[in-house]
Amino acid sequence: MQLRTHVKQAVADKSALQQQLKEKEQRDQELLAIDEGLEMLDRGDLEHRLKLLSASYKEEKGKAGDLLVKMKEMHDQLLKMEELNRAYKSLQEAHSIQNNKIKELQEKKNKFAKYAQTVQQQEEVIEKLEEMMEKAIQEAREAKTVKEQRDTLKNQLMRVEVELEKYRQLSDNRKSPVPQDTGELEEARARIEEQEREIAKLKANPSSSDLDAVKAQLQAMQEEKDALQKQLDAAEKRAAAAPRREGEAMGEKERLQLLMRAEKAEARVKAVEKQLG
Repeated sequence: MQLRTHVKQAVADKSALQQQLKEKEQRDQELLAIDEGLEMLDRGDLEHRLKLLSASYKEEKGKAGDLLVKMKEMHDQLLKMEELNRAYKSLQEAHSIQNNKIKELQEKKNKFAKYAQTVQQQEEVIEKLEEMMEKAIQEAREAKTVKEQRDTLKNQLMRVEVELEKYRQLSDNRKSPVPQDTGELEEARARIEEQEREIAKLKANPSSSDLDAVKAQLQAMQEEKDALQKQLDAAEKRAAAAPRREGEAMGEKERLQLLMRAEKAEARVKAVEKQLG
């Protein structure tokens, strides 16, 4: 803004100096025209003209001094303007460099923002993977525990199956009927029916959450087997000591029913073992 003001002032001063120079040339021409008639003037006119010329000279000399001062000022202003122009160009170059630097920094900032976002996403993925790994490890531990329990139950089922097979063979090889004691038969029948219901329940829902129930059922089956074995042994002893009576056919029928129920229980134990496998 200051540079433009100086330029306008310099142009105005130049116009003023040109106008003054033009006026001076015009006066010089007038004086030359007057000099042609000096020979015809007397002494008084010459002195008068000399005074006028002297005053005009002093005036022009003063103006010339003023012009020199103004010319010097203008020269100084021109030098200053050139210096300002150079400074202005330097500022423009610096401003351009600064703009390029700002643009470069902005691009780097955008790249860093993308990198930061990528790092954050990777951290979230890593956290999810860690959670999945922890969950998988926990599930693997639980699966290992369940597998061990299932293997134990399988072994127990195999033992029960062997015992039931032994019980079946003993029942088939008996020559004497079971006792005709109705109370003992009813009690044995009730226990077998209860055992069948429990096995059916485990067969319908053999999930890992029922492992404790399976254990308890196996224990109950073992106890029931032992009780039936004792009853059969006692029945054999009483049958060997007592004579055959009219109800012998009915006792044989009850024995066969008891044997069939035991075989059904064995088949359901195998089904439970298959589902656990």
